[in-house]
Amino acid sequence: MQLLIKSSDRGLKKCGIFAVHFKLLEMKINFSVLILGIGVLLFTSCAKDEGEGGTSTIKGKVMLKKYDNGYHTLLSESPAPDENVFIIYGSDHDTYDNDYKTSYNGEYEFKYLQKGTYKIFAYTTDTSGVSVTGYIDENKPKIPVFATVEISKNGSTVTAPELTILKNNKQGSSTIHGKVLLQHWDATYSINDTSYYVHDQDVYIIAGSVNQTYFDDYKTSWNGEYYFDQLPDGDYRVFAYSPDTTGLAANGVVDFNLPKVPVFVDVTVSGNGTVVNAPDIVIFKFN
Repeated sequence: MQLLIKSSDRGLKKCGIFAVHFKLLEMKINFSVLILGIGVLLFTSCAKDEGEGGTSTIKGKVMLKKYDNGYHTLLSESPAPDENVFIIYGSDHDTYDNDYKTSYNGEYEFKYLQKGTYKIFAYTTDTSGVSVTGYIDENKPKIPVFATVEISKNGSTVTAPELTILKNNKQGSSTIHGKVLLQHWDATYSINDTSYYVHDQDVYIIAGSVNQTYFDDYKTSWNGEYYFDQLPDGDYRVFAYSPDTTGLAANGVVDFNLPKVPVFVDVTVSGNGTVVNAPDIVIFKFN
């Protein structure tokens, strides 16, 4: 009986030892799982999405195409300085994350970027509908021009596709040239004493036939000449002021108390880079 009890004691002890070993093994497994979980968590938290904090660079260039007022004729193509360029990190949102203003040569760059996909954009004139209406609706907001860039390697420099923006040439390349002729008359406006091209005479210019507000002025040179340059195609009215001769035919004299009135010449500019010679603006002076 005693032997059986001892044998049972040894069996119990063996079971106890086995239980301890199993417990330790379970702890080791749980600890390994814990370590693995922490590693995955650290890896996930250290993994970087698109954005700053990396070693790569995106470089690019913005080109400007300049057209006439109706966007029918391409006048010039050149790098676009001082233009805002925007960047979006990733593809999960549409709001921009950073911006850059192009240099004198139209170039820009975004530094210190992570690997991933980026969208670059700049704004251009909305020319939709010009083929139908023949003109641009200046009240339309500008629209973005996009380029997509992929950075696949750390420490790399990626060149983005060129962005091309459109603008119209509100300051064109044509010139209106003319002279102001001053005629001297007696008080009854019957005898023309002398005529000459007058210097230091103010000359004004209006664009179109509807708007009556002048947008530029010029003081004539020693030989009576004036120039208005950098004009786009269109209709213009050029004028100078002269005494008002209203009523002269009725009472035979000029009323010098009346304010001066404009003397207009109408000029049409057609063809980029042309010089249009306007008719003389004839103004009066009374002795």
